[in-house]
Amino acid sequence: MKHLYLLLWLPLTLLCASCADQQDTQTIAKKNLYELTLPSFLSETSNLNDDASLQYQHLFKEFYVVVIDEPKEEFHQVLTDYDLTETYTSDIEGYTNLTLDDMKTALTNPTISEVSEDNVNGLPARFVTVDSKIEGIQIYYAYGMYEGQDNYYQVIAWTLSEKQDTHKAKMQDILESLNELSKGSKKKMME
Repeated sequence: MKHLYLLLWLPLTLLCASCADQQDTQTIAKKNLYELTLPSFLSETSNLNDDASLQYQHLFKEFYVVVIDEPKEEFHQVLTDYDLTETYTSDIEGYTNLTLDDMKTALTNPTISEVSEDNVNGLPARFVTVDSKIEGIQIYYAYGMYEGQDNYYQVIAWTLSEKQDTHKAKMQDILESLNELSKGSKKKMME
């Protein structure tokens, strides 16, 4: 009888552990600028994007997240330096359009959703999803662009297209968790 109990208990324990793994989160603060809430199964890495200030992954689950932060002044200077002020506005709309145009040139025949507008923790935000083939592999991206006080942010989460249904809700939760740290918060973190 004990063996039967153990046989029933072990699968139930493993099922509960896997559910807990999916629900647990970690909040990561970076550069005293922002924080992001990620699934706890993700671990930090440094080889996903040279421009990213945050990079997390889980290789077995094929789940990746990066954040790129850029000072607004630099973006506005690029528009001026490259004579792009008539093509792109110097706000979240222009930043989103330039980012998406850059993405279109980097990807092969991407399928890009309509841009949706939102407000995330007080930040104007724009979201898109992208499905594209890269080096023969079909990838699904959930992409957020945000306008902060002094910076623009990009949060990009991706997985294999075949795993998008498994990870889509987690990706959306990540995009909706970006929180810019206020100047008061920066002082507290530095003390």
